[in-house]
Amino acid sequence: MSSEAAAPSLHLDSTYGVLFLALVITMALWGAGTVQLYYYHNKFGHTDEWWRRLIVFLIWALDTGHQICIIKPLYMDFVKNFDNPASLTHLDPASTDTVILAAFVDSLVQGLFLTRIWHLSRQNYVLTGSVIALVIAQFVSTMVYFGKENGFTDYTQLTKSVSVEHVATAIITVTDLVIASTLVWLLHSSRSGFKRTDTVINRLILYTVNTGLITGLCALAALVTGFALPNTSLYIFFLFVIPKLYLNCLLASLNSREHLRSTLEATDEFGMSVTASTLRAYPSRISSGMTKSQPNRPHHVDIRVETDTMADHEAQKHLERTQSASGSEDHMGKPEPI
Repeated sequence: MSSEAAAPSLHLDSTYGVLFLALVITMALWGAGTVQLYYYHNKFGHTDEWWRRLIVFLIWALDTGHQICIIKPLYMDFVKNFDNPASLTHLDPASTDTVILAAFVDSLVQGLFLTRIWHLSRQNYVLTGSVIALVIAQFVSTMVYFGKENGFTDYTQLTKSVSVEHVATAIITVTDLVIASTLVWLLHSSRSGFKRTDTVINRLILYTVNTGLITGLCALAALVTGFALPNTSLYIFFLFVIPKLYLNCLLASLNSREHLRSTLEATDEFGMSVTASTLRAYPSRISSGMTKSQPNRPHHVDIRVETDTMADHEAQKHLERTQSASGSEDHMGKPEPI
């Protein structure tokens, strides 16, 4: 009877029910990220720069800690304190630790995307500095939010920091959209008109849009639900998911370089096969010039060889800057000389 008297008045569907769904979904996303990390290590573990490999592993380790901080409080509530309903309002310190871990994951991933902006903009200090300012503002606001929550022992106390949470989430939303739109603009400006180059750039734009939209929309959902449904855990659900999306989007972007490389090499091999076969088919005519009996055919072949070679040369020069921005300069492959 004493337990029933002490039981808090909670709507479990909109609070702990939502947190349980968050646990399931974030666990699945963490697993997907771990599989992508394994793939990344196998494909690029010995070729990527050491600092990039270190940052990727650090992001995964922080995200793993973030997942542990999600599991631990819910395990305590659902298992350890199963027969103690009064403990449902208790706020485990691990729950607030998710805030600081998410801040580091978000900022590190955005920092890697900033290197792309830096390279694609040709070291534009104003453009890159403006985006850096947003990333710093996001990190600082999230740390302030953590400072406000640190020391809370009851879920009802979270209402005291809700305004800071709204500010931090709004900055995350703006930062994601600005980074994505900036990268799309820079990549679109890098289009050269060569089919081989534009195919790679179009796919990079697609990956960038997907990354920015997924994380940006999730942050926007956290902001909207925080305003519209402050007495539920729905906004916490989205805040838990955001770091997992960052990890998966980053690894998907890095691992996609293998696919882009195969696309590029397929294009190169096609162009080289035409040129090589042409040279083998008409060795004497190309060296000695056109004959009167076949005035058009050798002329057509000669122009085709020169055009393909020039297109490959110009396209490769243009791709070097774009590929270096996405960290793929060592993996995209280069056309072999004829």
